[in-house]
Amino acid sequence: GLFTDMPRSQKIDHFSTQRLMNNKFSPDSRIFTGQYNAKLKNNEWFSYFDIFQFDNITGRVSNRILIPGFVPSTAALWFEFSPNSRFLYAFETDNRSSPVSRRVVQYDLSVWDSAAIHNSRVILHQSTVQLAYEAIRGMQLGPDGKIYIFGSSDISLSVIESPNIKGTGCNFR
Repeated sequence: GLFTDMPRSQKIDHFSTQRLMNNKFSPDSRIFTGQYNAKLKNNEWFSYFDIFQFDNITGRVSNRILIPGFVPSTAALWFEFSPNSRFLYAFETDNRSSPVSRRVVQYDLSVWDSAAIHNSRVILHQSTVQLAYEAIRGMQLGPDGKIYIFGSSDISLSVIESPNIKGTGCNFR
């Protein structure tokens, strides 16, 4: 199962709370993601999000993988795929840090395995000031092939210039 490769501190018996829907299909229509879930256990929130393989002929989803937060109270809240559908970008918050830490991260989906995807995570940006949770309204792949991160009170956009490139070479600004 998903959590057999995770440290004992991250193994969870079950989850029950669906917290946010941010459903996205990959540009090649083969992957579906976006369900963020959380469960309170031992006074700490544990979270995960789902990804599925999608058959765009039958409309069926299959081969569910759950990607857990890296520590309790870490939640991936907004998602977008790279134009080539290999990478999944997420905006996440870590509510255990003070002040709350916000990150933009990248996952490599080229190997359909929970541990491989979980371990591929690269932090592209981390801040306690920019990209405030309350202001983020989404991540969107633009017609120019760049991913834009926008909010309700921002006067500028953040951008991932080359989202088909692995790691920090994708050029988050």
